[in-house]
Amino acid sequence: MVFIKKLIPILLLGLSVHCCFGYNLLDNGDFAASLSDWSLLGTSSEVTKTAGEGNPDPGAELLRVYTADAVNSNGIYQAIPVTVGKSYQVYGQWKGDLRAGIDVRNWTEVYVLFDTDGVLDASEIATGQIVYKKRYDSISGLMNLDSSGIWDWEDFTDSPNTDIANFENNFVADDSYMIVYINLGGRALAGNANVFVDNIILTACQEKLAADFNLDCVVDVNDLVMLASSWLDCKSQSDCN
Repeated sequence: MVFIKKLIPILLLGLSVHCCFGYNLLDNGDFAASLSDWSLLGTSSEVTKTAGEGNPDPGAELLRVYTADAVNSNGIYQAIPVTVGKSYQVYGQWKGDLRAGIDVRNWTEVYVLFDTDGVLDASEIATGQIVYKKRYDSISGLMNLDSSGIWDWEDFTDSPNTDIANFENNFVADDSYMIVYINLGGRALAGNANVFVDNIILTACQEKLAADFNLDCVVDVNDLVMLASSWLDCKSQSDCN
């Protein structure tokens, strides 16, 4: 079982990445060593962070235990040294229940942000980008969920943050550390929502491809579109004719 557990992220990486990416930069991304190498944000009196169900076991669980007031900025994260200008991608899997029997609002999110010291506090979260998200809200609307608020194991990439136009799983480092952060939050009087996470992968492009215009480490039709959109553009003062 330990061998299978270690093999899952490798298989996921092989299925998800087309070209020129390396191994998983995260430590204990499969949670085989419980929450070792992961840092906790927020208080356990609001959201507990423990070992939990995995795909396969073990994984990690975030469980909302305080519902009288709104909670947010509660979760787990890991910071990895990165190279400025290099491209990175994030993969993983999750399942959960955001309705928890009550029609209010809960959400779970995967953030990516770049940081100087690799230490995350609640005030810094807003500088990051919510890249994957699920939201249960019976009034304002659902995001990447049906009305049950429950979903079984699926890839992060199946739940892109729809508030981001033209989202791509490609992040170019602009500081010394990259932080991958999984958050659980909710409104007052919402239910005891939970999310399980497992097989989290952070990988980097190992070489720059000459025609990789969008820096996603794959030369494909998206690069061709970028080339075509600027075909015959010219800013030279002497050679445009």
